[in-house]
Formats: sequence, structure tokens, C-alpha cells
Amino acid sequence: MSVEFFQPRRKRRQSGALFAFQPQEVMMHETKTSSVSRIFVLQGNKQGRRGPIKGMHTARRMQRSKFLDFFHSPFFRLRAGLLAHSTLFLILIVLGGLVFSSFRLMSARPNKLPARPPMPVVQTEQLSGERVSLNPGESLSNALYRTVKDPSGVASAVRIFSDFINLKYLRAGQVFDVGYVTIDGKQYLRSVVMERGRVDRIVAFADKNGRFHGQQTKNFLKSELADISGVIESSLYGDGLAAGAASNKLAQLFDVFAFTIDFQRDLHPGDTFRLIYETEKDSFGEVASVGSLLAARLTAAGREHTVFRYEDKDGKVGYYSENGKGIRKALLLMPVHGGRLTSTFGTRRNPVYGYTENHPALDFGAPIGTPVMAGGDGVIIHRGWDPNGYGNYLKIQHNNGYVTLYAHMSRIARSSVKGASVRQGQTIGYVGSTGMSTGPHLHYEIHVNNRAMNPAIVVRSMNSNRNLKEEEMADFRRTIQPYLDKFREQ
Repeated sequence: MSVEFFQPRRKRRQSGALFAFQPQEVMMHETKTSSVSRIFVLQGNKQGRRGPIKGMHTARRMQRSKFLDFFHSPFFRLRAGLLAHSTLFLILIVLGGLVFSSFRLMSARPNKLPARPPMPVVQTEQLSGERVSLNPGESLSNALYRTVKDPSGVASAVRIFSDFINLKYLRAGQVFDVGYVTIDGKQYLRSVVMERGRVDRIVAFADKNGRFHGQQTKNFLKSELADISGVIESSLYGDGLAAGAASNKLAQLFDVFAFTIDFQRDLHPGDTFRLIYETEKDSFGEVASVGSLLAARLTAAGREHTVFRYEDKDGKVGYYSENGKGIRKALLLMPVHGGRLTSTFGTRRNPVYGYTENHPALDFGAPIGTPVMAGGDGVIIHRGWDPNGYGNYLKIQHNNGYVTLYAHMSRIARSSVKGASVRQGQTIGYVGSTGMSTGPHLHYEIHVNNRAMNPAIVVRSMNSNRNLKEEEMADFRRTIQPYLDKFREQ
């Protein structure tokens, strides 16, 4: 047995007295286990009350320090480094395998569709078609499935469309043309077509094995002339829509004839109308776009009014009668879209105070906020407010001593300031019921040389702004001849 002594480097003061201790390590060899035991023997002055306890704590700290020394040894550091590098290498291998597998799955995606039994080739006459429209909040798959009960085909078609567009941006009302066949009581989806705008089309179609393919093609449009005619029973606009005329062409018809026809007084049940205008139709025969109004005929108060569109060599477009006279005049007869005549020019009973007075204008009733148009080209000379009469009103100076006045407006357009130039048809204000008024309407006056005149008489007596020249008449007649032939056929 060997004995080693460890002497402390310093002395500690305890309870006012010096207490020195010497931990004594005794090395003992045990024969049975051939192991070495270390025994710490504490020697110190027994007069110190806590001497032996402090010695035991010091011995335990020495044991822990030797245990921690193992982790700082070169052998342990080598093993720890090898273990860290091995773990990192395994992690990289796993991540690489996951990335490689995901790429393989993505590349093999078209071939991983649900299994579908081969579908026999069918004849064209066995195909059925239906037009489907998306409902609010409805997905494309739900819309197709409520038409064709073919889950696999619907899933394949939706996948094809997802390759071309983002399906979440489809809006309610989007139309799809669906083709399918029925075999032994079961439905099989064959094609889905979606029109994108005027020319683009996306098609998903199935081959003879039931596998779907997709393509984006151009939709070829065919130009055609629309020839719409009808008889007025209640109103020109309503009867025109019922006959199939485009709403914007009916509005243009009002603009064209507004210089010569009083739509409130001249039109009667039994009068006729006819419009010829350009259209473009897709391969399904649906109207994709509407072009220019080429010719129109309207029978009013027993008289026929016919106009034709003509573009001269300088590119200027206008509407002319059959003899080449322009229909556009310096002033409009009714500067309100869809207005109805509620009060005429002349003597009448005042609707507010009840006495008889001279009414120097035409009143056109219309909903509040309806745009009011400038009757002709000119300059705004007055913009003001009259609480006891006109309310919000405006005056425009035109050529040849004409002045127009617009009263009772709910508000005046911001651009309509004093001194501003305006063009015929430009919005200058909005219908209202300000000032001395019993309801929303426009009070429209025309002054000739500072004297109020009947707007109906003034406008109808005006000459057109431009008539075709003699050298232009030959080309004009060639242009309108096809439309004249159509009118004469009826």
C-alpha cells in the first residue's frame, strides 16, 4: 500500500483559530478485485469545529475535477469529432434522398393520375354538350361534376386547366363548354373548353384511352352584319332589346336621331325601326364584340328617317342622309340620355304657385344624377346658384348668337368652370331638383340674339354642320348602296 500526502497551499481561519488539515490519500491494492482504491485521510486539529467536514468537501471537488478532466482529454475530443461528422453526413444523405425523390415525383406527375379504364372510341353523334357557368364561391371541379358524373375525368381536366391558369382567380359567371359521352349508363368526360377574352381559348380533351391533354389556341372570329328590325309597341329601347339589338347600339341610335326627332312626341305605337351594325362572332356563333352602326331607319310620325355612316378620305366619320346631308347640327334637341318631355315651351300653369306664366324652355324628366350634356360646342359664360328659381344652373355661348341654359341641376361638373370650352355631348352637370322645382328634371333653354326661343323649332330649322361635297358623293353612294338594297328588300 502506498501513501501520498497533499499539503494545502494556504491556511484557513475558522472561528478565530487556525485549522490546518492535510488530506492524505492512501493507495490500497485489493487482491480480490485487483483494483485500486483511493482513501482520503483527513488529519487536522480537532479543536476546529468544522475541520473534518470542510476536508470531505474538498475531497469531493477533487473527485469531480478528475471526472471532468476526462472530457477534455484528446481521446474524448477525437471520438466526439468523429461522431459529429458522421451525424452531419447522415443528415446530408437523407436530405439529398428527399430532394431526389421529390424531383422524380414531379417529373412523373402526368403519369400518376388515378387509373381509368380505357374508353371505347365513339362516333361524333354520340357526344353530348352542355354549357356550364360557375356559381359564386363554386370551384371548377364542382361545376364540372354537377354536369358530368365522372370523378376521374373531372380531376384530369382540372389538372390540365391548372397548368394554364390559376384556378383561384376564376370568377363567378365564367362559362365552360363541356362535352361528354354516355356508355352503359355511365358518363365519361371528353372535353372542356374555356374562352379567355375575345381570342384566347383553353381546351382540355381526352384521347381514345381516356388520357387528357391540354392546349391553348386562338379563337378565330368571323365578321358579320347584324340586321335588327321591329315594331314599336311600348318604347323604342325596350322593343329594340326584345328584337335582339345591342344596348349600346340603341343608345347610339338615340344620339344619331336626337337632332331631328322628338322621341317623346314623335314616336307612336306601330312605328318601325331597323339597325344594321358590325359584329364579330366566335366559332360557337356567339357575338364576341359589336362594331359601328352602319345604317339605321326609323319611322316617326309617319315620316321615314334614314342615316348612313360614312368615312371620308381624311378619316373623318359622320352620319348622313341618303342625299349626303349631315344630320349633326349645331345644337342638341334633348341634352339628357333617356329623358322624357314633361313640360313644353309656351304658356302654362306654374306648378309651384299655381298662376299662369310663360315657360321659356323644355323640361326633360330624368332620375337624379343623370348626366347633362352640352347642347353644342361653345364656352361657359356663367355658372351660378339661384335659390328662388334656377337652382344650380349653367350658360354656354355658341356660335351665331346662340346661348343655351341648363337649370335645376343637382350639381355642376368640376370641369365646367366659367371660361372653359366644351364640346357637344360633353357632360357639364347632373339632373337634380334644386331651386323652384317640384321634381328631378332638366330645364333647357335656347336663346337666339338674347331672346328665348322654342328649342324644338330652333334645332329642327338648323342646317347640318357639314354636307358632303360633290366629289365625295360618288364614293358615298357606293358605300351606302348595299344598305339601301337591304332596306328595299323588306
